[in-house]
Amino acid sequence: MNIVAFEDRIIIKPNKNEKTTLTGIILTKDTSEQTVIGVVTRTGPGKLLENGQTRPMSVQVGDTVMFLKNTGINIKLD
Repeated sequence: MNIVAFEDRIIIKPNKNEKTTLTGIILTKDTSEQTVIGVVTRTGPGKLLENGQTRPMSVQVGDTVMFLKNTGINIKLD
């Protein structure tokens, strides 16, 4: 299945709940329950502005990101 991200959306594959980030920052229990670390697998082209131009994305495929657990939409693929 090929999933496409539109405009300024990104698709992230979450990692298992880790206690430290790649740079060595230790996440407390409260923080690790609220946040998820994952890798960007797809990005849209960027935000379409009113003047017709597209603002490029600030993240790229392969970037590791931290995001709030309750944001976005969860999907499950086989």
